[in-house]
Amino acid sequence: MRQNKEAMDKYDNELAEWDAKSNKERGKKPEQPLQCTCLMDDMTLAALADAMQESPRGVLVKKDELSHWFSAFDQYHSAKGADVSRWLSLHTGVFFGEDRRTEKRRYRIHDPRVCIAGGIQPKVLRRALTEDFFER
Repeated sequence: MRQNKEAMDKYDNELAEWDAKSNKERGKKPEQPLQCTCLMDDMTLAALADAMQESPRGVLVKKDELSHWFSAFDQYHSAKGADVSRWLSLHTGVFFGEDRRTEKRRYRIHDPRVCIAGGIQPKVLRRALTEDFFER
């Protein structure tokens, strides 16, 4: 977070200097730095792909309550089980691909590193892990 803040402060300063110059003196507009994200909480798989693309050392999904993580599966999909199978394929740690036509994003992430940490009560876990989870 500190590195992200320092990079954004530097970018803001460079952008202010660039804005202060006349059009003839400007040169190329400074590019906004990538924001390294290594800690996530509430996200879609597309947002996770963005973070993994920018953070090759990996991402930690930290959930205070893991039941929230389970209940968020397929929140943005009409295809039942899509998120579950994507998370299960992430578990293998071999490959994660993300293709989005609208934003023209194409990610091929080999050896993805995602850790999930959180707590859940045993009875809540029993309710969350439906038969469908065990079939997969």
